[in-house]
Amino acid sequence: MANGMADTGVSMYFSSVARMYQDVNWIVIDRPLKDVKASLARIGIPTWGMDALASSLKRVKERAKLIVPYNKIDDMAEEIWRVAQIPYEFDKEWWATMKQQNLQDVVIPEGRRALLEEIFKC
Repeated sequence: MANGMADTGVSMYFSSVARMYQDVNWIVIDRPLKDVKASLARIGIPTWGMDALASSLKRVKERAKLIVPYNKIDDMAEEIWRVAQIPYEFDKEWWATMKQQNLQDVVIPEGRRALLEEIFKC
């Protein structure tokens, strides 16, 4: 069974996570920092500390099995699937359905927003 997660913040504690999951095939979706900040700002997530976070991503990239430019995700879909070791045949229809989902289109509860603001103050 494949296991995984998508968490930009993992780069802040990557050394610890990498020690716990030594056999993981790391896949990095590489997106320009200015685009990430704009995306987060649109949904009200503070972008303080993003420069430091981007710097810490360098360690993750060094360990990555695959680095995918953000604008090439669809072009590299089957390779992402293979490197992620998903134990099912690649399904183009499922991929097409899932790519329409914007996981950032969620409402962040006010309490959570305050916590995020506190975490990212640098």
